[in-house]
Amino acid sequence: MSGTQLEQLRQLLAQGATSHGWDNNLWTTLRAQEIIKRYFAIEFCRSHVWHILTDYLGWSAIRPTQQAAKRDDAEIGRWKMEEFPRIERLAKERNAYLVFVDESGFMMTPTIRRTFAPRGSTPVNKICDPHGRVSVIGAITVSPKRTRVGLRYYMLADNMNFRSPGIIESLTQLRGQLCGPTSIVWDQIIIHSSDVVLDYLKTVPEMVTEFFPPICTRTEPSR
Repeated sequence: MSGTQLEQLRQLLAQGATSHGWDNNLWTTLRAQEIIKRYFAIEFCRSHVWHILTDYLGWSAIRPTQQAAKRDDAEIGRWKMEEFPRIERLAKERNAYLVFVDESGFMMTPTIRRTFAPRGSTPVNKICDPHGRVSVIGAITVSPKRTRVGLRYYMLADNMNFRSPGIIESLTQLRGQLCGPTSIVWDQIIIHSSDVVLDYLKTVPEMVTEFFPPICTRTEPSR
């Protein structure tokens, strides 16, 4: 392929695989081979297509990250520029802790990793409870003077999921640990706005809650 054709190929691939009729944006040598054949009427074997992608276009095989289709990057940008400065300013006026909260779960199944073993003899990891898990709510705390950062967490009993009572228990524990006004910033899952949680928050006016924009996992410090 000529230099001009290679640049045209680069531009075609940059449009994404979905622009050329595929269901997802994964580029494989088979798909790139089809693009070359479709637009340039040239047929290469897949090994040579790999050579073109890596040596001539400077591409490499990369595992893509997942991103929710409903993620609104514009709204996330607006939140960072407008909402978070407001949250921080109001917390400072109240001499309050900034607290970033999120829930997570840990499966008790051992992580599968490669290991050396005799050829033909596959090692076996014995698992007592294949569905065992621990639910945890974590909180990154920033002191009122913004000089100290801390980590607090609250764990549920084994194999339990967070519901309104668990959220309230974790907030109560947090109040006891920080002993001062707090501005909680957390995501917009339904449990954070349940009637039970809202009724509890009415009884603790020193605890103010704010929300992250929808679907912004990379924005949340406690993730």
